[in-house]
Amino acid sequence: MTQLLWLVCIVDAGSFSEAARRANTTTSAMSKAVRRLEEAHGSRLLNRSTHGLSLTPEGDRLLAVGQRLLEEVETAEAAFADVGHRGAAGRVRISVAGALFRRCIMPDLPSFLHKHRDRD
Repeated sequence: MTQLLWLVCIVDAGSFSEAARRANTTTSAMSKAVRRLEEAHGSRLLNRSTHGLSLTPEGDRLLAVGQRLLEEVETAEAAFADVGHRGAAGRVRISVAGALFRRCIMPDLPSFLHKHRDRD
């Protein structure tokens, strides 16, 4: 999942170096992540040249998936952050893909439920 989110970051930043700076990592780590993602999907995702980056058709399709995933993560984070700032009240409903739930929400859910035992 990190590799996919880094692909979104690279495209948004327009370069590996700017994406690495934004993600507080190295250009090499970003490059390796994209290479692993390309190997996993069996196709090139980015065209690299001295003039910058461009997406291949496969990269464009995968970018759309990554952008939707990032939106889901941001929505889930906002739901939890908002509850913490105004105090939990009522029900919290989160609609998110199963894999994303298991990876991003589930690890923090027990402590959230413990802190807010009187909530649904």
